[in-house]
Amino acid sequence: LWQGDCRQSIRSNMDSVIRKFDGGGVDRVSLGLLPSSEGGWSTAVSTLRRDRGGWLHIHGNVPTIERYTWAHQACQQFFQIVTDQQQHNQLREKGIVICHHIERA
Repeated sequence: LWQGDCRQSIRSNMDSVIRKFDGGGVDRVSLGLLPSSEGGWSTAVSTLRRDRGGWLHIHGNVPTIERYTWAHQACQQFFQIVTDQQQHNQLREKGIVICHHIERA
């Protein structure tokens, strides 16, 4: 809740928000879009912290028998997104992409 003249409050509060995001962003992004969250993957990666990355929680409708193939392909796509963004931002660190968990929902 911001008190006072909103035109003034928004300026000072947004300055604070911008300073917090200068470190690169957030630790976690939940991409709960169905049937696929793929359209938001690049944006989600770009919001993660630059200094240590973070977690992406993604969804997709996939036949059970294809879940591991889908996970492998998703990791490959994320690695390409990370690599492209690192090259664009001229970062030296190498990205690592790990599929931590697959769950039937």
